[in-house]
Amino acid sequence: MPGLSVASFAWDLFVKRGLSRLHHLQLEGLQRYGPMWKASFGPILTVHVADPALIEQVLRQEGQHPMRSDLSSWKDYRKLRGHHYRLLTSEGEEWQSVRSLLNKHMLRPKAVEAYDETLNGVVSDLIAKLRLSRSSEGLVTHISSEFYRFGLEGISSVLFESRIGCLGEVIPEEMERFIQSINTIIHRFILSSRSLLPT
Repeated sequence: MPGLSVASFAWDLFVKRGLSRLHHLQLEGLQRYGPMWKASFGPILTVHVADPALIEQVLRQEGQHPMRSDLSSWKDYRKLRGHHYRLLTSEGEEWQSVRSLLNKHMLRPKAVEAYDETLNGVVSDLIAKLRLSRSSEGLVTHISSEFYRFGLEGISSVLFESRIGCLGEVIPEEMERFIQSINTIIHRFILSSRSLLPT
């Protein structure tokens, strides 16, 4: 299978600031290697799939009890404090039992209808923010950041039944700190793995 060498992948991630431009790395990989390629970082091997038909095939082969990526640092943290793994860190049958509880409330069309007005409001705010942010050429710089904020706003509007202000013209300082904290957690998670950096 074609793909990046360990050195090339590390160069892309750390020297070319790949962690903040993962979507660009996906597009570059698609152009260079085709719809599927591999990348290794230390003992971690990832297979990148950039074709809708192949993605569908992968998801259909997962079965009822999927085994997903190893979140060892988060699992260790939860185990140390005596917490259950829950949806993000559980695997197999445990994941399925937690997921089936959410499916009843989140994936049935009738259940989703309850959120349509709320989510339409979030989408409208995103569109308004993108229109304000675009340059005279119609381009929006740092659009991934806007989509990230859109995701946080949408999730919070459903889970907490409240808007948290991620898409406002002016974002409150406390909210900006919250957003940056979530971003830091995600970046540190990508870098932290016992197999790469001992914890």
